[in-house]
Amino acid sequence: MPKLNPEDLRETTALWEKHILKLPEPSKLTSAKAQDLLFQKTQGYIGLLDQILREAVI
Repeated sequence: MPKLNPEDLRETTALWEKHILKLPEPSKLTSAKAQDLLFQKTQGYIGLLDQILREAVI
């Protein structure tokens, strides 16, 4: 699977938050600062994004 570019990462993060994580309140995961950090840590790999977001919720 190809790596996500920063815009795709933002869109995927928003979808993950809404449909997978089902957070009780909106977060700031799609803010520029959060996205910069997520892109640095994941390098666009969706599996790493999933792992980081799920662990953050726990």
